[in-house]
Amino acid sequence: MVAPAAPGDAVVLINVGAAISHINILTGGTTAFTRDVNTGGITFTDELKRQLGVSQEEAEAVKLAADDEAEDDVIQVLAHAAEQMAGEFSKSLDSFLPRTAIPTWSASTWPAAGPG
Repeated sequence: MVAPAAPGDAVVLINVGAAISHINILTGGTTAFTRDVNTGGITFTDELKRQLGVSQEEAEAVKLAADDEAEDDVIQVLAHAAEQMAGEFSKSLDSFLPRTAIPTWSASTWPAAGPG
């Protein structure tokens, strides 16, 4: 469960879909910024396919089965893909920040959403 935002806080919602992620920033309970980013769960599948040399179906199965006990190479590929996605999200957030009165970002809670 996510704690309610304090008055004046910005809330960032990122819905990670299969191919597109939707970013929505709320300030004062009102949408202040939205953006669609061309990255999603398929980013993980594509990286697994490319780096492990497996089929799309095999990569998807590896992605869905991955957990803390996964092979080191799988974990490294997934971590790299997550860093790529985070970079894309960060660029979107950085484009919003200069247009606001919010002085800095503070990520106190990062719940995940989406079927991606």
